[in-house]
Order: sequence, then structure tokens, then C-alpha cells
Amino acid sequence: SLLRALGCEQLCLCGISTNMCVETTAREAADRGYLVTLVEDACGTTHEDLHQVTMRNFQRLFGRVRSTEQVLGELTAPVAA
Repeated sequence: SLLRALGCEQLCLCGISTNMCVETTAREAADRGYLVTLVEDACGTTHEDLHQVTMRNFQRLFGRVRSTEQVLGELTAPVAA
């Protein structure tokens, strides 16, 4: 409710336990209608293969996967008038 009240439509998520906490939060946000971006190099888990599978599945089914550099580029890009 708070995010909607603030006019938030997009979320960039990062954190630890990619295949558990991050994925669960990201899927829930996508199910609630947010445009979700997982910041791939700002997430991690105990096994790289779990991280990679989570990123592939999320991008295929739920939202976007981008690097920190890509996200920062999008945030600092000029807005067309």
C-alpha cells in the first residue's frame, strides 16, 4: 500500500539468498503488478548454479535481470521531454 501511495511502479531488488528470499520477494512484487528488476551482480547465494537458474527463470517468466552498471545507467539517463 505504501509503495502504491507513493506512486511507485518499478522495483530494483538485490540481496542475499537469491534462490529464496530475493526470488520470493521479486515474484510477489511481480504478481502485484510491479515492474521488477533483479540486479544480478548485487545478489548472491551459496551456490552459483542456484543463482544462475533463479536469474534465468525470473527473466523468462516474471521480470528483468540487469547488472548494477545497467541499472545505474537507466537511472541516470536523460528523460525525454
